[in-house]
Amino acid sequence: MKIITKFLVTFLTVFFIWSCNSDEVPTNDITKNIVLKSGQIYIYDFNILGDEEGATIITQPKHADISEIIRDATTNWSVVYRYKPVDGYTGSDSVEIKTCTGSDGTNCGETKLYLIEFEIRN
Repeated sequence: MKIITKFLVTFLTVFFIWSCNSDEVPTNDITKNIVLKSGQIYIYDFNILGDEEGATIITQPKHADISEIIRDATTNWSVVYRYKPVDGYTGSDSVEIKTCTGSDGTNCGETKLYLIEFEIRN
């Protein structure tokens, strides 16, 4: 009976430790802190060029005059984010952008979540 009890305790302990570790998913989150002057335009090039790769704005900034993803001849077909705060605004703002790279044609190979936090000053 002692052998069975020891085995069960050992098994349950190992199982519990293993199951806790399997919940830990590596994060691909990136945070950028940007200081801008009021009225200044911020541009970030993700250097994403694949046809099936891209980026999506998840949460728009609250004080933006311009907040957009651009991918055209002006960016050499690279995915670029452009932001400009509302004229005269000073304070904090932020945007969340999700990128997809390494596509196999149907699914993203890798996703990253970018949090870009702005501090707008005079």
